[in-house]
Amino acid sequence: MSNHHLECPLRYLSACILLACSSPLLADSFSSDDHSIFGSVVDDAPDRSDVDMEEQFMEWGYGGRIEVGYQARSGNTDRTDLNSRLILGAEKGAWGHSFEARAVSATADEETAEERYYLATKSEYDVSERDYFFGAVNGEKDRIRNIDRQTTEALGYGRRLVATENTRLDAEVGLGARQVRFRDGTPNDSDRIIRLASDFSWDINSKASLSQDIRIESGLGDGDRTFGESITSFSAALVGELALNLSYTVRYVDDPALDLATRTDTITSVGLNYKF
Repeated sequence: MSNHHLECPLRYLSACILLACSSPLLADSFSSDDHSIFGSVVDDAPDRSDVDMEEQFMEWGYGGRIEVGYQARSGNTDRTDLNSRLILGAEKGAWGHSFEARAVSATADEETAEERYYLATKSEYDVSERDYFFGAVNGEKDRIRNIDRQTTEALGYGRRLVATENTRLDAEVGLGARQVRFRDGTPNDSDRIIRLASDFSWDINSKASLSQDIRIESGLGDGDRTFGESITSFSAALVGELALNLSYTVRYVDDPALDLATRTDTITSVGLNYKF
């Protein structure tokens, strides 16, 4: 499994693959010499036992990882957090799909002080060895930023700047839209965005790896909101597929609608991840 396409919802992919495999069979079974739907459907239908659905499914390269960690934060908040992260991915031929889910919760004085949930899906289609097009949809709920729901959609172009056996660096640029609903009753807002992103991964050796994901979404409308996030992770294998994970996240928010003490939050996380 490549580091680039590490992440996708397997149930969705399985359904799509089964449908794609069965469509030609259905078309054949509803055709006959006399153009009758009922004429010789049963007699002429191909033997479905010859189709190995499991083999078709296994043609996809898929995998993922689960992370659970502890965070110490400084910035707009000073407290301890717990976080979890699920990443799924699959690729076949020119197509690659990924799915990511994150949840962060913080408690202070035995009360919930923060909740943040993040979902992201992305599909890529290779047009050459190094060039690809992508479509991405992100959804987020962030209590500290007064956001009840924020959704962004983007289409764009990506290029693999570095692609070796151990190192990979992708860069992306795209255009899209963003919709925001606030928690405090502030009127809903929407604007156009430009999306910039990069994905770096380096397999230092068979036991250790380093990665960095950067995403910037800047508004093009009157709101002019800018959001940026950088996640740098170091992973070291412990036993089997279990690894120690250290990560450092920088989140930047420039939003005139929010009254924040500082535009930048930093998150340091120590935890475990399991690859499958």
